[in-house]
Formats: sequence, C-alpha cells, structure tokens
Amino acid sequence: QERDPAKSELFVVEGDSAKFELPFPLMVRGGVLWQATDKIKIEGAVNFENWSIQEKLIVDSTGRMTLRNVPGIGDYELGQLVIERQMLDVWSFHLGTDIDIYEGLHGRGGVFYESGGFGNPTTSVAQIDGDKLGLALGASYQMGDFRFDLAASRVTQFTKDVDDSVVKQLNPTNPDQAVTVGNGRYEAGYWVGGI
Repeated sequence: QERDPAKSELFVVEGDSAKFELPFPLMVRGGVLWQATDKIKIEGAVNFENWSIQEKLIVDSTGRMTLRNVPGIGDYELGQLVIERQMLDVWSFHLGTDIDIYEGLHGRGGVFYESGGFGNPTTSVAQIDGDKLGLALGASYQMGDFRFDLAASRVTQFTKDVDDSVVKQLNPTNPDQAVTVGNGRYEAGYWVGGI
C-alpha cells in the first residue's frame, strides 16, 4: 500500500505506557496520654517515617514509547527519566493539651516539630519539604448528641539556602543536557483550618 507523503511527515507519539515504581516508607507512630487533672489532658506523640527508601524515581519508557517524524530528527525512542529524590528519614514530635473549660466547652492547643524529607541537594519547587514547626489552637462544644469543632494551625518551614542542587530540569528527548534548576532560597509556610 502506497503511503501518503503528507501523512507520513506528521509528528506522532507511538505507545502510551511506561514502567514506574514508587516505594512507600515504613511508618511507626506512638503516643502517651496523661490525665493531669479532672479537666486537663496532655498528650505527646512521636512519629517515624522511613522515607530514605526513596533514593530516586525512574520513569522507564524504553521500548514502550517512540516519537515519530520529529522535525530535524526523525524517529526518537524515549528512554529513562531519572528523578533524584535522595530522601531522608523523617521524625516528628508532638505535644498537645485539652482543657475542659466549662460544661461541654473544651479548649485545645498543640505544637509539633518535624524534620524535612529532603536535604539541600534535592530540594526544589516541586520537592519543598524542610524542617518545620507547627502551632495549633482549637475548641469544641458538646450540645446533646452533637459536637462542634473549630481549629486553626500555622506551619512554618525553616528557610533553606541551596547552592549544591542535583535537581535537573527533566527533558525526555535530551536527558544528557538537562540543566540544574534547584539552587536558590526556599521559604514556605501555610495555614490549616477546620470546622
């Protein structure tokens, strides 16, 4: 069958699959509750997450995806994309209290510290996760069979200045010429609220 020259020069992607594995960490959590008085409870907790299991993520399209009729190139078979993670194990420490203020009205407060999951070399705008400190306040009111809760928390990440980044701009058609994009100053924080 004769090929249509116009159609043969159209850029197309052949294939639509890739191999990808995402290991998840072991997580261990524990806590202690102390009834300090009839109206005051104090709770402490420790969490451990084994994120160092994620050293890198590999998206492998080898033999599965090909770019056909790329202008100036012809056909190009996609290979592996390597996303450097080099994650760190994460520890967090929590302390909170619940105070029975008056006939069904409770006040709550807490603080936590969590170590970051990424060191400076693998921090990027897509992987912002440094050491953080969180403060929370809340209240609840019991009315018959119903309880109404209100809470707000502020989480602040410690500033990071990165000058040794290994994070590269991903380019599936030319992975060898990817440029470093992770250097710079990182500041992050956020509010969390609940009703």
